[in-house]
Amino acid sequence: MSIPEQTPVPLPRHEKSVMSTIFKAVAVVVVVVIVGIPGFSLYVGAWYTFINGSFEDFEEAERAALTNVATAPAATVDEAVPEDAHWVDLIGAKRLKLVRVDGKYLYLDPQSQRTIALGELRLSSFSDRDYFNAGGLAQVKVNGSAVWINLKGQEVTLPGEQQPGDYRDWTLFNANGKYGWKTRQGEIAIPPRFDDTRQPFDNEGLVAVHEKGDGWYKINTKGQEAVPLRELKNMNLNFAVNGLAAYRSYEKYGYINKEGIVVIPRRFDTATEFAPNGLALVSAQGKWGYLDTQGNEITHLRFDYAEVFANNGLATVKLDGKIGWINDKGKIVIPMRFDSTLGFTEDGVAKGLARVEIDGKYGYINIKGETVIPLRFEEMTSFAANGLARVKENENDKYGYINTTGKMMIPPRFDEASGFGQDGLARVREHETWFNINAQGETVKGK
Repeated sequence: MSIPEQTPVPLPRHEKSVMSTIFKAVAVVVVVVIVGIPGFSLYVGAWYTFINGSFEDFEEAERAALTNVATAPAATVDEAVPEDAHWVDLIGAKRLKLVRVDGKYLYLDPQSQRTIALGELRLSSFSDRDYFNAGGLAQVKVNGSAVWINLKGQEVTLPGEQQPGDYRDWTLFNANGKYGWKTRQGEIAIPPRFDDTRQPFDNEGLVAVHEKGDGWYKINTKGQEAVPLRELKNMNLNFAVNGLAAYRSYEKYGYINKEGIVVIPRRFDTATEFAPNGLALVSAQGKWGYLDTQGNEITHLRFDYAEVFANNGLATVKLDGKIGWINDKGKIVIPMRFDSTLGFTEDGVAKGLARVEIDGKYGYINIKGETVIPLRFEEMTSFAANGLARVKENENDKYGYINTTGKMMIPPRFDEASGFGQDGLARVREHETWFNINAQGETVKGK
């Protein structure tokens, strides 16, 4: 893996200023403490640059001073971490590699082959901590075993029965054509279930495996599918309040957390984000259902069609050709007896009402499933902002307009009619004449 070069961020340009005598004296003391007497002459040049030039020029001179003073001839390197990990920037001036020399962790300049002891220099952040983990720890080898070190190069032991480095000693084994891993003591660490693998585990504790139907992917030391954090950053996933996001690979969906672990395995054809009630809509093999944050199905994937939960706590579902509604416990609260619906309206004059249809007749129900407007209209539009909907009761009848209680507000006398628009007018035809009407049914001039 190639490591992207980092471009140092320049400090803001400052105006030239004359330093006070006291400030100069303090600066000299600080320089001597940091770089010692050998580097003092270099720092004199740096400060001279600062006084007579820009702050950026001073920063460059400071870098050169620190680099020249702190480097020393390299000894034989005992151990070096893999080429794709543990790089660090030295004040933006160069790239260094972490190595182990005579039991000490040092930084190696690949060009000069000089080493720099940890703690001798003021170091910048570690490559955005891509290779040291979020806790500021990294893995290196000591006497053939993997250990963890902190940003100072000190070996650290993490709590827990199994140390993070233990997987370095695991053994790959095959049972009935499937691969798994065993510990040094012969205990099964990851059961054999993979068709192929590309060992060994990398520095993040991940290894590539292959399963039929799932393709190649990576797992962690617990056998969970996982994505390297630096790859996760580029996926633009939408994490819900529960910290999970729908994740797709090899045409299957699962759910991944912010640590890159796929906590709900990929087995779905479609998957939505988790709703505020903690449920997500998924489908597999043409059947739909709902999951909780643990991956448990609150309803078996049995519905022919389903929608996400609305703000009223209900979700539209379809089974055996009929539509009804369930609550967030998976219980059917409005029986499946409707042929079609537009769902419940969540705002406006018809808030809390759903237009439904049975055998070609339309009406409205409330969230309790109670009929508000009888299903007797052959045609019915949604309610406009003025609270009126165009209706026609039978095929040979005229068009009229009702309110949200089902009361006929404009008698059915039009041969053709539209719903009311944003301007509050409807276009209608009576006999051969087209004209506009308002909410009172009065003829008005249109715009």
